[in-house]
Amino acid sequence: MEDSFFEYLERTKAVDYTLALLAVVGPLMVAAMVRWGRRWRFVERVGPDWWLLLFAGPLAYLLWRVYNAIMDAYGLDSVDALLLNAAIFVCVGLALALARIWLWRNYATAQHRVAPVDSKGHLEGATQEAQPTQGEQAQ
Repeated sequence: MEDSFFEYLERTKAVDYTLALLAVVGPLMVAAMVRWGRRWRFVERVGPDWWLLLFAGPLAYLLWRVYNAIMDAYGLDSVDALLLNAAIFVCVGLALALARIWLWRNYATAQHRVAPVDSKGHLEGATQEAQPTQGEQAQ
């Protein structure tokens, strides 16, 4: 009797091994792309999302392990397991969304820092050439 596709995946634990490989190789590939891909425009445009991509593989593997542990404990037909998994996935999704907002806000302020100015509107510490005063501008 031939196994179905799902039975084959269960028997060989292909999903477990694939996600474990992704958890190890994924962050290395993201780090390599950021390190050597800085000259490409999309690396700068994506900005702080690289931090989220760095943790995507390990997080997917961790969620897969948690999902399987809950399903093993409660059973596949349990509504409690479904609700618990849904709550975990919603909380992780919200945490990732908040982390992305926080990262982009910090990235935006770091990119657009304004140089300090004095009370007259001149850059602090900059050498000032002879600039006309308001009285000289009126003449």
